[in-house]
Amino acid sequence: MTPDALKTPAMLCAALLAVSPASAQTNTDPVDATRPSIIASVIDGPSADSTVHIPTPSGIGSFSIAVKNTGDLAYISAKPGTGGQTLPVTLSVCQTNLAQQCLAAAAPFATTKMVSGSSASFAVFVTGKGSTAAVSPAKLIYVKFYDGTGALRGSTSVPITVPAATVDPLARPAPTPPPAPNPAPSQPGSPPAIAHRTPLPAIKATSAAALLDTIGVNTHIDFAKFGYQNLTVTEASINYLGIKNLRDSAQNSTALTLWHQVAAATGAKFDDYLPEASPANVTADLAYASTLAGQGILNYLEGGNEEDDTYPIGQGNSIGWTASFQQQVFATGRQLRLPVINMSFGAGWTAGNNWHGDYDKVGDLSPYADYANAHTYPNVGQSPAAGIAMLNADALLAAKSRPIITTEIGWKDSSTSQADAARFALDAVFDGVRAGDVKMYFYALFDDSSGKFGLMNQDGSPKPAGSALHNLAAILADAGAARTDSLAYTLSGTTANDRTLLLEKSGGVFELVVWNEKDAAHNVNLTLESAAGAISVYEPLAGTMAKSTSSGAASLAVATSDCPLIIEIVPAMR
Repeated sequence: MTPDALKTPAMLCAALLAVSPASAQTNTDPVDATRPSIIASVIDGPSADSTVHIPTPSGIGSFSIAVKNTGDLAYISAKPGTGGQTLPVTLSVCQTNLAQQCLAAAAPFATTKMVSGSSASFAVFVTGKGSTAAVSPAKLIYVKFYDGTGALRGSTSVPITVPAATVDPLARPAPTPPPAPNPAPSQPGSPPAIAHRTPLPAIKATSAAALLDTIGVNTHIDFAKFGYQNLTVTEASINYLGIKNLRDSAQNSTALTLWHQVAAATGAKFDDYLPEASPANVTADLAYASTLAGQGILNYLEGGNEEDDTYPIGQGNSIGWTASFQQQVFATGRQLRLPVINMSFGAGWTAGNNWHGDYDKVGDLSPYADYANAHTYPNVGQSPAAGIAMLNADALLAAKSRPIITTEIGWKDSSTSQADAARFALDAVFDGVRAGDVKMYFYALFDDSSGKFGLMNQDGSPKPAGSALHNLAAILADAGAARTDSLAYTLSGTTANDRTLLLEKSGGVFELVVWNEKDAAHNVNLTLESAAGAISVYEPLAGTMAKSTSSGAASLAVATSDCPLIIEIVPAMR
């Protein structure tokens, strides 16, 4: 392939054709296979002598590279260079599609997300600077591949030649322009005039992994019905969601075996809550916690569950007894070295008590709980944010000085469409983190006798809410050490109801979540302090693939609606 000197890099990229591998020099750097590892091969561009010949002193040559990641998922940046040589050329690169067309304008480097085993292709452009010094014999152009930490993960190289520009010995040199006039002196006592730009505000991020770790789901494994009778499907459903926090109640000895099996298959841990039952049964069920804790599968112990409902009251229970028993729950938690969640409430909602339910009937149980407990079921027409704020305030009535765990939240199919439930589930995750909630357990994995609240169908197929949470987990997946750096940016065109949350992955990639639970669709403009390596937009309601990607941009306009968006910002290489 010999490009025409009049074509621009973008035009050339669109004209590239995939051919059999050329014999240009290719290098692969040995790296740890447990980390990102790039194998790169030149697939198009060099002539028969394995060299890219720039046709004129100011012409453009190009070559294509195919790469494969044989290690872990990473953001990989392709960056061409001269290897420290001073050459009269300018280098740029773009990622290409299967038709070898640029996905974005060529830039000094191009960044893309590569999962383990995936492939990508890039086009490199070499533009002569019109120098009178020829590049001959051929010199090497290197293309190196770096991960998000700046570590080199692979490289390849190609020889190039550039002809020298011809100099007319009779040509007169261009006249030297006159010096610029000195600026007018400043008035005495006044500072010199200095042009400057106000820096953008730097926002501190939350760890993306920490956000995912707030998500949980309620199960009823020892019910042996509603879908839980098939442990294989139950385990597969939990793994599909990517959730590692389960909430259940050990009400008989089968839980000691079944919970252990589920925990081993999913890597999840349980919040063991005390059931709606008689005082005798609640006391007996607390004894199971010791064995489960010894198996290492508990992360919380929780007090009585909605003991103000009709059934436990009919069994002789009451919120007064349950509030007193919270002391024993707390003492057991301390013995087992488990944090303890307060009792929960499910009745007593009247206008006369300002819709506090029974949360205000037991006094402050903070001395006997590490966390306050909210059961949040937003009313029809109530936004997730409003529902969470209301029940968080109620939870603090019963444990005034404690952080909050929402141990139940959900939407029933009979009153909320499945599409809305999916959107609300995503909103709730982000709202909960913004509100400072430590965990948020969705009700429930499957539909049960309480209603059609399930995230998954009993055959293991996802409902829309299950798909949305699965997509969120896939987009934000991160296995490295948590990072919470700051990113300088602003958003314009926002409304009072636009909500944002900045996250960061271990590799230094930022994820800016933008959502709105009230307003009609509108455009929001993101402005960064400096150009990013890449900016991608994801919509977890729709899938796990980026809706759009741009390279080297410092601003982006996105159309927001009632569907949460995740704007992924890969910082430029330093």
